[in-house]
Amino acid sequence: MKILRTAHLMWLVLWLAGMTTGLGISGVRAQDQEKEKEQEQSQQEEKTDQEKLPTLILSEPGRSARESAPSTPQAQSVEERQAFDEITKQTDPDQIIEPGKKFAADYPTSQLMSIVYLKMVDAYRQKNDAAKAVEYGEKALELDPKNPVALAYTAHTIPQRLTGSGLEQAQKLARSQKLAEQGLVEVHNLVN
Repeated sequence: MKILRTAHLMWLVLWLAGMTTGLGISGVRAQDQEKEKEQEQSQQEEKTDQEKLPTLILSEPGRSARESAPSTPQAQSVEERQAFDEITKQTDPDQIIEPGKKFAADYPTSQLMSIVYLKMVDAYRQKNDAAKAVEYGEKALELDPKNPVALAYTAHTIPQRLTGSGLEQAQKLARSQKLAEQGLVEVHNLVN
């Protein structure tokens, strides 16, 4: 029961964190738009600064905080972005799963792959296919082991497909608890 409480607590924490920090899958688009606006503003500021104070820019040590901030995953081509957008705008699980598999085949090294896997986890959960949901949650974690959404989805779904011997079930529950605890740490790190 402690494992299930930990997983449920993590869901609550992630939901609250997502409400305040944009952790959700749909938050990527907003982050992309925000980043584009920041880049445009930065370019305008740089042009103005370069026109006014070219010697100061040349002598400026280090990088700005904006340059050293972690980057948001980006598509490497227009086609990749269109395929990603087509997947993320869908709500019907069947309209997510097959395009998600095609995206994985077409863009296996995409920076957006873990997000696509998370959409597939959600789609399989909607279809009550816990085994596939865990499979794609694990794939998302292979690409991004500190992703709190992937940690939460996977931790929450593992107990829904307990099969095998008592030992196998205990190992699965231990994995679920470990992921839930790691997810709480990652959410704490994001919020603080």
